[in-house]
Parts: sequence; structure tokens; C-alpha cells
Amino acid sequence: MLCLKKSKINIIGLLDDESILMVSTGSDGFGAISDTDAFAILSPKRQNMTSPGTLSKCQHTSEQLRSPITLYMATGQLMKFADNFHTPLICGGIMQDDGANRQCYQMLNSFLPVGGTMTSTRIGAASVVLNAGTTIWITGGYDQYDIDLDTTEWTDVSLMAQSGLEGMLQEGTSLPKALAFHCLEMIDNDMTILYGGEYLDPYVGLGLVQDSWIMSGLNNHRNGQWIPGPPMWLARSLHGCGVVKRGTNNKVVVAAGGISKAHETATDKVEFLEVDSDGNAFSSWYLGPQLPISLYAASSASTDDQSSLFLAGGRISYATGEPSFSIFCLQCELSTYCQWTKSNEELPFTRAYSVAMLLPPGGLLTGLVCNG
Repeated sequence: MLCLKKSKINIIGLLDDESILMVSTGSDGFGAISDTDAFAILSPKRQNMTSPGTLSKCQHTSEQLRSPITLYMATGQLMKFADNFHTPLICGGIMQDDGANRQCYQMLNSFLPVGGTMTSTRIGAASVVLNAGTTIWITGGYDQYDIDLDTTEWTDVSLMAQSGLEGMLQEGTSLPKALAFHCLEMIDNDMTILYGGEYLDPYVGLGLVQDSWIMSGLNNHRNGQWIPGPPMWLARSLHGCGVVKRGTNNKVVVAAGGISKAHETATDKVEFLEVDSDGNAFSSWYLGPQLPISLYAASSASTDDQSSLFLAGGRISYATGEPSFSIFCLQCELSTYCQWTKSNEELPFTRAYSVAMLLPPGGLLTGLVCNG
């Protein structure tokens, strides 16, 4: 899949090798957002395509892409409930009128609350899906009193199907330290990496983290053990996260942009941590290609095949809150060459602290009309 360019055709529905980039909730600088933006990543199989991997802005006539509440600083993942049925789950964050949120929302015909609540409010938490998309692990964040958390919780689709979240969220492996606005990524089926983030020190105030930790094991969310990994060069929070294939066998863990400790400003610096085909992380992070702009609080999502990483929206200036409407895509076409590409398609309005994910075709978003 190549990075995104603007479409010049209209489509209704998706082909079997196409997906949807969904960017949901977030803040426009004045308040929280309930609408969701959707972009089709179109297949080169379509006729009259000028280039493969074209992006097309999608519209929907129903309320399917609207959350019942205005929400930002939440976390979310795509959950697999059956072989051909995936649905987004968005949890935590801050509600426009009611403050910190303990509820999770599942997108069916619209975004609907799942029964029960999380064990804690979580603002700026990070999550990951495990066990082939059937388990969600939610970690860290701030509670309603601005206390940073080292606690985690998890649930799976079988527990949710029984009685929603009520009593079904289980205590998970604690973080090595209390963190918020950190990154948590699956490198492969049994390896998880945690990196960056922030915490509140009662004596010195906000602290930023440059450390990373790695955990191996199929049940790491239940009883795993964190092992210190190599530190990043730059302490950062609110950074873009993802894993992208590099060459034939290796992958890179990506830390893109964020708030830097050195200047307390948004940064355009990108770091990579190389991981080989056996899941072994290299001894140090190294600089990757810079973002086209300084950026923080953008939402990020990797494709299922880890060929591309998308960053959407966010803010350019920490001092002024200047927004970004852009969507950027990272690919490593060769083992020695990676680049960011700016899509010709943009978010229709500013959106930061949002949730992004890639949705498979069929069954979930029907009746989409996508055009350039």
C-alpha cells in the first residue's frame, strides 16, 4: 500500500483489499468533538486510478460516525468479535460537560455505551489489542484528580459478550512507573513495547520520559514483567506511535514528534528502534526522517500489514495551540530509505487528542460515499 493522494472518483462501498482510516473524537481547540472523519484507502484495482493507495474523503448519511458524547484524550482500538466482524471501542478521556470519563463506547449502528465502566477514569491512557484483536489492554493515564496512574486493566470479547464491561474488566500488569500520553505498541504476537510519556512530580511538576520497556509473552497483560529497553534520545510525550516494516525482515518502532523536554515545545524529531525478524530489539534508538512540521497530539494508526503509519491532525505550536489539518504517512520502501508523505486530503476541521484506527472493508461501515 502506497501513501495517500487525493481521489478523483466516487465510490459506494469498498473492495475486499481496501480499508478505512477513521479519526474520531478529539478537540478543536474550543471544545470536544463528537463527529468522526473517515477516509477510504483505495485499491489500485479500481479503474481510472492515477496512483495506487489513493485517499478519498467519505460521507455517511446516518448517525453511525457520531459519538453520543463529545470526548477527547480518549484511547481506542479495533476489536475482533467474529471472523468477519470488527468494531471500534473507544474508552476514557474527558467529556465536554462532565469531566473525566470511565465509560467505553462501541461503534455498531452508532457509537453506543458498553455496559459497566472502567475501574478508573483514564485521561491520556494508551491501549493495545492482543490475541489477534480479541483482547484490549488499557494502561496508565491521569485520573479525575490529575494523579498519574501505573495501573492497567483488560477485557476480551468473550467477557464483553456475556455482560458488557460490568465486572468484566480485569486488573492487568502494572506499568513500570505511572505514565500518561505514552506509547504502547505490539511489535509481534507476543512482544509489547512501552515508550515515552509524562508524569507529575509533586516537587518539580511535569516530567517527560525517554525510557522504553519491553515485555514478551502471550499473557503479558495479565502477569508479565517489564524489562528496561534502550532509552530514546529525546524525552517526549504526546508523540505519534506505530510499527512499520523496514526491508524484508526487520521492523522499526516509531516515535514521531510530541512535546520535547529540551524546549517544552512541539518537535519534528523522529526516532526509530530497529527490531529483527526474531523479535530482538537493537541496542539503541536512532534518528529517522523528520516530520514535515513540528507536531504533537496527533492521532496515529498503522496498517495491519505494518506497511504504513498514518498521523492525523494534532497541533503545531505548544505555545499557541496552532492546529494541523494534515494527514502524514510513513513508509520504508527500501531497507535503507524511509519517508513521510503529506496527503493531498486534509481533515475538514482541526482535531487534536483524537483516536485513529484502520477499519477493514465490509459489514461495519456500509453505504459510504467517498470522493475527492
